[in-house]
Amino acid sequence: MKPEYLIHAEHLTVILCPLEKQHKILEHLKKEVLVAKLDNFAIIQKNWPMFPYLNLKDHVLLDVPEKEIKQDRLAYQEKLDISPSLLNCAAAELTSFEKVKLQLLHALLSKRNNIVIEDTFDELSVLEIQELLHLLSYLAHEENQGILLFTHDATIAQSPYIDRLEPAG
Repeated sequence: MKPEYLIHAEHLTVILCPLEKQHKILEHLKKEVLVAKLDNFAIIQKNWPMFPYLNLKDHVLLDVPEKEIKQDRLAYQEKLDISPSLLNCAAAELTSFEKVKLQLLHALLSKRNNIVIEDTFDELSVLEIQELLHLLSYLAHEENQGILLFTHDATIAQSPYIDRLEPAG
């Protein structure tokens, strides 16, 4: 299963399957992205791997050209509803929702237009889920992002924000 066949430009696509199957598919996708050096892909992870020697702001801005940082960071932070002070927090202080939004910020600043999102819904409140789905739909339709979202929750997969439902293959 090639990642580029699963993600559709300007669509929020969901793969609905049990968590165990999600882990297998995600591991396969991660390998495909690394082997094929698909640098237009970002994978938003539940357990965000952090570099212990970088502060949070430097971690979010890692590998982002200085020009993009100056031009786009504040605009994307506003669209993602990320307070500037959040970048000065310690990583251990972040909620799951904040981690997802900061990873999205990094993906946007890095000009990644294909975003794969691991199932994090069990760790989010209902309001955070609603906000995240609205945000992902906005990114797909207004920012021309192809977004592939994993979930085991049928109510999320059937949400009006979702454009496509793909089989778990």
